[in-house]
Amino acid sequence: MITIRNADFRITHQSRNLRGILDHTRRAAVERIDIWPGKDGTAQLGVAWADGSTCITTFASAEVCKRWCAARRAFPAAVIH
Repeated sequence: MITIRNADFRITHQSRNLRGILDHTRRAAVERIDIWPGKDGTAQLGVAWADGSTCITTFASAEVCKRWCAARRAFPAAVIH
């Protein structure tokens, strides 16, 4: 489940898939993308938008997460931690 929260940490949007992130990107510009790879090959993706909204979700594969972010023209270069 994708949960997008506003600057006050209230839930503003929920989605069953990554489409929720893309839909919100149409409403507000993406300011920052963070990827935190896990030791088990998974990754967490953090997205911050210009309107103060944020989202953190988990990918089963860090490589898939990196490729998904790189394929989005509206996304800035991801910061990999």
